[in-house]
Amino acid sequence: MPLSQQANRGVMVLAGVIDPEYQEGIGLLLHNGGKEEYVCNTRDPLGFLLVLPSPVTMVNETTITQSK
Repeated sequence: MPLSQQANRGVMVLAGVIDPEYQEGIGLLLHNGGKEEYVCNTRDPLGFLLVLPSPVTMVNETTITQSK
């Protein structure tokens, strides 16, 4: 079933963000907001995985004091 048909039946893939250091398995969380039972079969397309570059910004902590 194409992803657009899943959406029409109330099945949604919930999105998330993975940290750059994450090295465990990746799962997919589906939510069925429809009234019918939804069955996933082997090799059914369920969602997309986007791998995008992400800049890493280092922040130095500083202490700000107020003068009297």
